[in-house]
Amino acid sequence: MSPLLIAIGTWYGVRDGGIDECLEIVEMLIESGADLCQTYTLDIAGQISEVTVFDYTRKLAALFPDKPFGKVVEVLKKYDFLVK
Repeated sequence: MSPLLIAIGTWYGVRDGGIDECLEIVEMLIESGADLCQTYTLDIAGQISEVTVFDYTRKLAALFPDKPFGKVVEVLKKYDFLVK
């Protein structure tokens, strides 16, 4: 896993920042060169998949509609020009 996927998957974290802190970290990692095109082999809800950062975040948003993953998707869309 990459630091970007970890940041997205653990937005609730152990500190008080919650989703706002997560979004800030996600943007910082992308602006520092995190690769949005890289694929990862992950087990998501018992299914092994090859996913990009966008795929991963969209799957989390679909699996957990009551969580703010949609906000992360919106931040990632700002950087879609980085996806080849």
